[in-house]
Amino acid sequence: MVGPRFRTAGWFWSTVLERAGYLGVFTPWGTIYLLPHYASDRRLQAHEWAHAMQRERDGYFRFWFLIFYYAIRHGYWDSPYEVEARAIAQSIGGRRGH
Repeated sequence: MVGPRFRTAGWFWSTVLERAGYLGVFTPWGTIYLLPHYASDRRLQAHEWAHAMQRERDGYFRFWFLIFYYAIRHGYWDSPYEVEARAIAQSIGGRRGH
């Protein structure tokens, strides 16, 4: 797998992220968009990178199915994918988590 591309969110993604209350997002096409004020946040980068690694580990279709299934079944915060990504982010240095 080629690693995901990190991009600072432009107008469109900044609007989507702010309205959803997120600082970043891993997209189905493998790009990670981060809000401009958080683009250099190492923990946020690690959190979103973790989602890319989950997709690699579990397979494209299974990952995207499960990310929505887990969010419905467990709630966003308690989704196993989110719990794992937060743990990875907390394990490294940086300003803050997601």
